[in-house]
Amino acid sequence: MLAVTALLACTSLTPAEAASTAQASSARVVAGSGTWGAVATTNTTAPYGTGALVLTFPNTGTNGQPLYPPQFFTVGNTGTITLTAATYTATGTPSTATFTIEACSAGWNESANTCSGVISTVLTTATSPQASTVVPPGAGQGIRLRASVAGTIPRSTTPSLTVGISVTRAQARAATTTGS
Repeated sequence: MLAVTALLACTSLTPAEAASTAQASSARVVAGSGTWGAVATTNTTAPYGTGALVLTFPNTGTNGQPLYPPQFFTVGNTGTITLTAATYTATGTPSTATFTIEACSAGWNESANTCSGVISTVLTTATSPQASTVVPPGAGQGIRLRASVAGTIPRSTTPSLTVGISVTRAQARAATTTGS
């Protein structure tokens, strides 16, 4: 009876209560023998770490002709099961800038800032938060994404972008039965 009461208490959040528990990275959640979660990080391989990722875009041009090179980062699957989707958030400064996060179907050539496959937009700061099926292919794996900035950026300002990711149970692969 206690387990049923605890289960009901855990699953009866109002939308407002659920929104107030949002995190910048999803915590690993245990369900039977599987866990799910993801994090945005500059690490290219596991362990990926925790918390929100803050990217800065230093001006490599001049104040008269600013140039803000893109930043590459990893979304790592921190759980033990495959993800089918995730919800991305992006908050940038200054507010006059638009930040875009993109994926490349063939993987990025980061040194040349090119993609030999198809580029897809995961989200922009204007569409944040955004659910996406662009996720790491399996447990413990990562996918590289590119963040870029455009728009009106005041002189002597270094734009920054905070990237968060969350994963719900519905965004992890369906449960499977093993054994009897």
